[in-house]
Amino acid sequence: MVLLVFSLCGFASAILTRALDPLISVIARDFAIPVTQAALLSSALTLPFAFGQPFLGLLGDFFGKSKVLTICLWVAGLALAISAFAPTFLLLLIARPITGFAAGGIVPVAMAMVGDRFPPAKRQLAIARFVMVATMGQIVGASGSGILAEYIGWRGVLGLTAVFIRAMVEFR
Repeated sequence: MVLLVFSLCGFASAILTRALDPLISVIARDFAIPVTQAALLSSALTLPFAFGQPFLGLLGDFFGKSKVLTICLWVAGLALAISAFAPTFLLLLIARPITGFAAGGIVPVAMAMVGDRFPPAKRQLAIARFVMVATMGQIVGASGSGILAEYIGWRGVLGLTAVFIRAMVEFR
């Protein structure tokens, strides 16, 4: 059960990193901006996500992995909720790096927690399963958000993702 919980955290993190990618043109239209400007949303998340991973992983070692994972999930969920209701493109663009940085801590900290909870003989398989579920989140995030946006819009996709991230805090 513990592997499922941590894997779902990785899944949620992967979803939120890819959810907006297929929706850039819709966001550009909604904010009446060029698609090239809206495309900054992907970089605004991805760079802080990459830089947050080693930093937040170290904080997990120092302050406690469970505490850091909980904070990362909370901050990512809150930033996603702000993104879902952002009245301006600027606010959405400001919320994306916050989301990315927080999400950057979810995978390394959850993976380290998986490593801590499984004996060496079972650790490699557990981590492989964790990575498999997280990778599935990238696929679902990219393709699923495009499909869902047809029914609930890009704001709904971000809102639903925020709810999923928030559920991981409670489920964990």
